[in-house]
Amino acid sequence: MKTIPTLLLVMLATLLGSTAAAQQPTPTRDPMADLILAADELPADISKGAALIEGELAAESVAGASFTTGVIEAPIPFNAVVPHWTGTNAEAITLQVRTSPDGETWDDWLAVHANHDWMEPGETEIVGEMVLVAEPATTHNFVQIQVLLPAPADDTTASLSQLRLTFIDTTAGPTADELLDLQSELDKDAPLLPESLAAYPKPFVVSRAAWCQHADCNYTEGLEHHPVSHLIVHHTVSNNASADWPAVVRAIWNFHTYGRGWGDIGYNYLVDPNGVLYEGHLGGDDVVGTHASGANTGSMALALLGTFTAYSPGIRPPGAMLNSAVELLAWKADQRDINVFDAGNELPNIDWGLPHLMGHRDVYGTTECPGDQAHLLIPWLRDQIAARIGLVDPFLYADDQSTAFTHGGGDFQVPPYLCGYNNHAFYAWSVNNQADGVVWGEWRPNVPAAGRYRIDVYVPYCHTGRGETAGAAYTIWHAGGTSTRTISQQANVGLWTTLG
Repeated sequence: MKTIPTLLLVMLATLLGSTAAAQQPTPTRDPMADLILAADELPADISKGAALIEGELAAESVAGASFTTGVIEAPIPFNAVVPHWTGTNAEAITLQVRTSPDGETWDDWLAVHANHDWMEPGETEIVGEMVLVAEPATTHNFVQIQVLLPAPADDTTASLSQLRLTFIDTTAGPTADELLDLQSELDKDAPLLPESLAAYPKPFVVSRAAWCQHADCNYTEGLEHHPVSHLIVHHTVSNNASADWPAVVRAIWNFHTYGRGWGDIGYNYLVDPNGVLYEGHLGGDDVVGTHASGANTGSMALALLGTFTAYSPGIRPPGAMLNSAVELLAWKADQRDINVFDAGNELPNIDWGLPHLMGHRDVYGTTECPGDQAHLLIPWLRDQIAARIGLVDPFLYADDQSTAFTHGGGDFQVPPYLCGYNNHAFYAWSVNNQADGVVWGEWRPNVPAAGRYRIDVYVPYCHTGRGETAGAAYTIWHAGGTSTRTISQQANVGLWTTLG
């Protein structure tokens, strides 16, 4: 990862401005500008139960409130805008955003939530989801914001102290068809056959050389490489209506590079709804990106362009997008001999095991990414990848959603964000004395034939606020009688652990 100080960029642009005419022409940086408004500076249109309280916009009653700004003129024409906001309990606040070319005709209101993919751990300013102008090669000039303030909960009130809007204009770049033609031209001298005919081929990818042509797209400082052992699926949480996906990729690159100061786009690859794959972070194979904090090193991130939450505006990932995702992930799984059915603790900066193929939410259990409608497809992706590369899984599975599983004896709970193998898990609170335990779960898999079998159990890493038990007792019924094994689930969290 390369970090570019914003102030240094401004100074360099000033110092180099007088000599630019004598240098080889290079693509100019896409226009980008921030507009910062304190709560008491927000122009008001409609206020329902909201008021300024000690300089912050807050709900006047326990019923919650909303505040709709007047029309806000952007400092530059834009095709993408990213809202940021700060305040007390700011993550509980959501926004509605709409944009306009003239301040009179408006696109639809779009819900904007916190985008954890684009935030650093412990960051107090909330970074929202990117809002896009749908029409290709079109910019807007005005924006309007609705601030939705929830009802107080547990004596905690949400209030807004500042709103920051980052406007970006990436309409000047090539279209998807132009990029495909350019990439074909760049690839014309490449070997017709892959290095190994036995390897699963890498699919067609639009390279950085095609879509990222600004001088800051190329650098060497700060690049790190590490062998990939895990594949992570993200979504970009940008609206799904764009008709110019290369412009969206450029907007994300600009925001990650300059707006976040990351020096580059965070994801290793991106895929648009039409199935076009884009190379992300500079550095080629096994480069370390910026997308999942401690799981950056040793993982490859594929970002689905759009929003795939269970609620609006989320949609199901289109078929062309999914097919290209499978092709790319299958290539990498084959190249690095990654068993997508398994989990491992190979990531050097993570202290627990993680599935070799996972959604971003599986890393820490604190984000919705890649959205429920994408995350529910992780088991399907595993099967599709395995089918393409000829990976045969020798195990039989009995997960807690199958008819082979029953449970009882106490109050079982379900962790958030579809955590667990095949998107589900149960958990219950442990006791200090094993003899006092009353909760139980039982698996009766359909064993196809008599013989010797190995039994493994999987303890997913889920965000429950507590550690796992150090003494989980398992009883195995078999032809020779019964056997009992006690394992520390805390020591083996996130891993398949053999019972015998």
